[in-house]
Amino acid sequence: MRVETIKFTKIKLGKMYDEISSGSPAWFLALYYSVLGDDQSTFEWLEKSYERHEVEMTWLKMEPLLDPYKKDPRYLDPLVRMNFPQ
Repeated sequence: MRVETIKFTKIKLGKMYDEISSGSPAWFLALYYSVLGDDQSTFEWLEKSYERHEVEMTWLKMEPLLDPYKKDPRYLDPLVRMNFPQ
């Protein structure tokens, strides 16, 4: 993917989030930042996704891009709040 396309997509997702659009923009921004290794932004956007009850949050337990965070309390907190079965 070209850098320009990635930047455009990030900006578009931010606008979608600001406009309270459907499509889980906060979730995808969290994944974007996880790929960059920006832990702080990843968790900020995951929390925003949780607060808006974005449907993609149902993937929290299984999303491979979030594997590096699976022992981090900031990852475990929304996971517990989602009340997934063991």
